[in-house]
Order: sequence, then structure tokens, then C-alpha cells
Amino acid sequence: MQPLIDISNLAIRFSADDNTRAAVKNISFSIQKSKITAIVGESGSGKSLTALSIMQLLPKEASTSGKIEYHDNHQTTNLLSLSSKEIRFFRGKKIAMIFQEPMTSLNPMMTIGSQVAEMFILHQQCNKKKAREATVKLFEEVELPEPAAIYDRYPHQISGGQKQRVMIAMAISCRPDLLIADEPTTALDIQVQESILRLLHSLKEKYGLAILLISHDLELVASIADQVLVMYQGELVEQGLPAQILHHPQHPYTKALWQCLPRAERKGQRLPVLSDFMDNAQQINHEEKMFEQKTIEADNQFPVLSVQSLVVEFA
Repeated sequence: MQPLIDISNLAIRFSADDNTRAAVKNISFSIQKSKITAIVGESGSGKSLTALSIMQLLPKEASTSGKIEYHDNHQTTNLLSLSSKEIRFFRGKKIAMIFQEPMTSLNPMMTIGSQVAEMFILHQQCNKKKAREATVKLFEEVELPEPAAIYDRYPHQISGGQKQRVMIAMAISCRPDLLIADEPTTALDIQVQESILRLLHSLKEKYGLAILLISHDLELVASIADQVLVMYQGELVEQGLPAQILHHPQHPYTKALWQCLPRAERKGQRLPVLSDFMDNAQQINHEEKMFEQKTIEADNQFPVLSVQSLVVEFA
């Protein structure tokens, strides 16, 4: 089966003051139709830059090489070779994106509904009445409470999880082939994170969406992804099925990511960091002993803050 997108030898470089720095280094992978492909790695590994390059949303200082081939109806288009005018046909209509902080993507001066309705007015030539009806229906689909009421609210009047659902509604309004979700659960509590991921999975099943999910949380994406890619310092160091990446990682960096996940049995212990598994063991042991000593000293002191019988209520 032909993939929706083939990325071949993609390189992204930034130039400043006669210096060139490689941010993404000749990576290659495919995004399959109706599948969730997840890219994981720490901040600065090149995940978001890779996603932004698909829609040509990189900063002006960036230069790219390689190919990003979009396959549609037996026709192949190299997205990197398109002009700024030509790429607009693909943005929103064929490829949509939701960003990690929805508050910065929503206009605080416009109501929630009017911002989403714009998509129907501009791309599907709907009048205002039909655009409102379509928007409310879309809000129902992404499981927003009181969709008709939310239409007339402003961004500051809804929660973070609800804002992200609005962004998902906006992204799927034109029924794109690919949805890029860049850290869609950042700054959300664990229950809201799970509900957003379930929503993305249900939309994939309903519309046959291909989803490119960007995250730093290996365990989180493994629960939903069909394929996992691991990036480290601009390189694609490992890729495979979630079970393979989780239970049989091959690259030291992937093993380190897995070991750094917070675990209940580590309560009271120093949280491990990547350097613990990628630097020399002598330094690690020294840091652990220093932490244990500081923990003992801290336990013998009086608390800085005590909270007793705290109650928070909303009418």
C-alpha cells in the first residue's frame, strides 16, 4: 500500500553570521494512510521542525533539502518544491495542524465559533448561517459540552482541554488527509490528555485520517500510535512498532527515554535524567549519593509550608 507521505533525506539547516547549524540531519520515513505515526524525543531533537517543514511553515532563516512527497490519486507532489502560493492549496485542505498551546492559536478578540466558522466560509463558500450550523455540529463531534453556547464564548471563557478540542475541530473542518498534532496534550492534566488522545484515535477511525503525533512522552504515544519514530539531536535513531520500541529498544537513547519515565516505585528517589544512561557510571553514582545526602538533610528540617483541611468549592 502506497503511503500518504514519503519523506526522503530531509535536512533542515539554520544560517546566522556565516555559521550553519544542522537541526535535522537527512532523515527518512513514511506516513501511512489511516495510521498514527508518532515522533518522540526531548526538546530540541528536531520533532517540530520536521512537522513544520511538511507545510512549509519553517522560519525564513531555515533552508531545507531532500524530498517530502505527497501521494494523492496516483499523483505525487514534492511539497518542498512548491511556491508559497502553491502550498496554500495543501494547508488546511489536505494537511492540517494543531499546535501545543491552543491559547496562542486562538484570537482573544473573536468568539470561538466565529473563528472556526471562517474555515467553512473561506474554504467551502458557506453563508454565515450554514457555517454556524456546521461549526456547532463539529463541536458536537469533538465532544465539547454545550456546543451552541461555546460558539458564542471567547477563548478565556473555556478550559485548556476545551480549547484543544476547538483547535481539533478547526483542523478537521475541511476533512484533511493528514493531521499534524504537535504536543497536543502539553499542559493538560492526565485525564484530559487521555480524552484528547481518545478523540484523535476516534477521528482517525471515523475519517481514515493519517495523524503525525509529536510528543516527548514515549509511554503516552505508544498507547495510541501505529508506528513510533525516535529522534535525537536531529537524527532519526530508531523506528518501529510501539511494542518493539517499548519492550525491545535498540538505541541507547531510546532505552534512556524509557528509563526516565516517572514510576510509582521511585517515590522519594532522584528522578533519572538522560545523562544517567548516556554518560559514565562513575558520575551517576556520585550524583545519586549527593542527592541521597541532601534528601536525608531535608527530611530532618521543618516543612516550609503546611496545608490542613483545605477546601476549594465552586457554586
